[in-house]
Amino acid sequence: MSIVNGRMGLKDSVKVSIVIPHVGRFSSLRNLLDALNSQSDYIYEVVIVSSAKNRIDHSTVFKSGARFAGARQTTSKMRFKTIQFEQLRIVLVKFTIGLNPGHARNVGIQIARSSVIGFLDSNTLPSCSWLKTSLEKLHNNHYDVALGSTLYKSSSKVGRIILASTYGFKPLASIPGTLVKCHCLTMVGAFLPNVRAAEDIDFISRLEAFDLAIYRSTYPTTYYNLHSNNPAFYIYKWFRNYSVCAPYVSLTLQSFALTFMLGFIMVLLGYLWNWNVAGWRTDSILYIPNFTKSIIALLVLMYCFCRGYIVPRSKAAFLKGNCNILDIPYILTFSFGLDLSKALAICNRIGLFLTR
Repeated sequence: MSIVNGRMGLKDSVKVSIVIPHVGRFSSLRNLLDALNSQSDYIYEVVIVSSAKNRIDHSTVFKSGARFAGARQTTSKMRFKTIQFEQLRIVLVKFTIGLNPGHARNVGIQIARSSVIGFLDSNTLPSCSWLKTSLEKLHNNHYDVALGSTLYKSSSKVGRIILASTYGFKPLASIPGTLVKCHCLTMVGAFLPNVRAAEDIDFISRLEAFDLAIYRSTYPTTYYNLHSNNPAFYIYKWFRNYSVCAPYVSLTLQSFALTFMLGFIMVLLGYLWNWNVAGWRTDSILYIPNFTKSIIALLVLMYCFCRGYIVPRSKAAFLKGNCNILDIPYILTFSFGLDLSKALAICNRIGLFLTR
């Protein structure tokens, strides 16, 4: 065992089991494994949990760099095999049924054999110092959790407009890139298995609720390149996610309800003011011409200013040449589409609840 500056060397301490849910893009998974191979000194195993939507044989991912390293196991819903891919030991679990991300991560947690578990998504790429830095915080600084942060990127103009309206250009706290000591999972519980989205928000909130020692990186631990530049894809994605995860984003729902109520009250006030306060007398000092129209116009201007400039600016959209002022109409149009899809999704969720 080596000692570095009076401390146990990281490579001789506990290594990480990395859990990766996977659906769809095999090229992204191959790129991810290549990136992890450069950090293999800190990795005990990589557990890939793949669901039914993957119709292609995984040998296309591993290619010639892989060989079987253990016995295969098959059940009615799952195939399990161990593969040696360059310097990585891969535990591949393939299900014949579809799994939500939280369900897939729970399966990976049950299979993982290290006392520290890391999480990635197949579409993310870790920073080159991710494991070294995060393990230092867990091992030498006695943190329980090293919370991940993902930086979203796009090289296209349309992609940057999408980022300005959604994820932004600053690293966001995320499950991809997170390392957790196993005893913490015993405390806070597993991921929500039955939702398509928001299981990460729920899990992070529980980590914080248990007052664990959490290290939050100021630098990105993972990177995500937008794989679609089609705005309609993200509008549908937001509708789908809000339709299924509304019970788990209560603060967002409260903000929508509050905004709606304030807007409704302002419009109602404008409608009733001249009638009840000024008695509809145009010569009264209290009479305000076109008050209702003015209130509606004010609300529209406030929305446009907020969603077209204030929110993108808070996400660093206008820094470092990401976007410019001339992009504001495009950002606003896409943001309106997203907000409309959220509103429809919430109405859809309420409708489903009332018809049960």
